[in-house]
Amino acid sequence: MTSTTENTAAVKSDRKRRKPRRKPARSIRVLEQPTADTDGWGAIEIKVGKQTDTYLVRFIPSDFGLGAIGFEVEKLDADLATVEAYHVHLADRPEECSCTCKGHSYHHHCKHCDGLQALVKAGHFPRLYTARDARHDPELTGGPDFDPAA
Repeated sequence: MTSTTENTAAVKSDRKRRKPRRKPARSIRVLEQPTADTDGWGAIEIKVGKQTDTYLVRFIPSDFGLGAIGFEVEKLDADLATVEAYHVHLADRPEECSCTCKGHSYHHHCKHCDGLQALVKAGHFPRLYTARDARHDPELTGGPDFDPAA
């Protein structure tokens, strides 16, 4: 007579194993660069699979370290009203980045951190721009696609 544990193990091994779920393509682009006229706010679009979200983004000065920068991010609905607001902290090391969204709280990474990090690294979003620096008026540019696994 076999034990219950052995039977359970045999049944589990006979089941078909699921293929790992394919991660949806993710991309980010700058819709509008921050300027003095917009009080330092810019706009970005983040696509994850078929879902597209629009955000307002503003640089926040950070004193967390030499390579650290912060952003205030506001998610917009179809009527361009703010739905949710997040604070994103980018650092030189990915494990030190943070965001106040639920995704980052549960998974320790999110599309906001990954996307803004990709824009900053690609030079498509000004790293140290503030509305008080009227001498700097960046051009409107599109952003790169990003794949945080790369």
